[in-house]
Amino acid sequence: MLEIVSHTVAQTEQHVKDELEQAMTRDDEEGLMLKSPDSFYRANMRDKSGWYKLKPEYVENGTQDYDVIIIGGSYGKNNRSGCMWTWICGLAVKPPVGQKYPAEFLSFCRIGTGLKHHQNRDLDKLMRPMKLDFDVKKYKKGDRKTDPKTGVTIERCERGISVTYPRERINGETLPAVTVWFSGSAQEEVEVVFDPRKSVVLKLNADYRLNEGDAWMVGRKGEDKRGWYLHPAI
Repeated sequence: MLEIVSHTVAQTEQHVKDELEQAMTRDDEEGLMLKSPDSFYRANMRDKSGWYKLKPEYVENGTQDYDVIIIGGSYGKNNRSGCMWTWICGLAVKPPVGQKYPAEFLSFCRIGTGLKHHQNRDLDKLMRPMKLDFDVKKYKKGDRKTDPKTGVTIERCERGISVTYPRERINGETLPAVTVWFSGSAQEEVEVVFDPRKSVVLKLNADYRLNEGDAWMVGRKGEDKRGWYLHPAI
């Protein structure tokens, strides 16, 4: 069976990178196939064939795996409605001397691809009982509200939006309160939040598209980036 696939004529390196990024947003696509316009396909021939496979890890600087923790999420739309499909992940700020666990987490990125459909459904099923609904529009600068049932305090200030989870006994150990910081930017798209002490760690495969930006707490001016716990995944 023959299939005619769509193609685009690329003029610059940036054009190729843009097409690669678009390909990575589509389901079941791992990259691009590049070919010279005057080349022909030759079976079992790779060198000097004029046909080249391109994946994100082949681009300059390659990729690096990092451990990040889920601190929020947003629901899918259209055919993905009914479950969370985008996960907001954060990094831990190095705890003070003498303290065992981190006291702060900062929003770092949004993950919406890389998980297969069934993997995302399983993750949604696992995380859903722990979620707390979150609507950034309800909080103006200076607002501070504490939920009487959960004890969770949400505050909007000059730095951003903080979600503080109270001291709690988890897995047989009493853990101190912890605060998660969001920038409050609309680009974060946070609809629910999660206590990082009970959450799930994901391995993020970061490539050349991982850029610094002020939509996330770790990218905002004034944040001390020396304290991030951005460690390669083991």
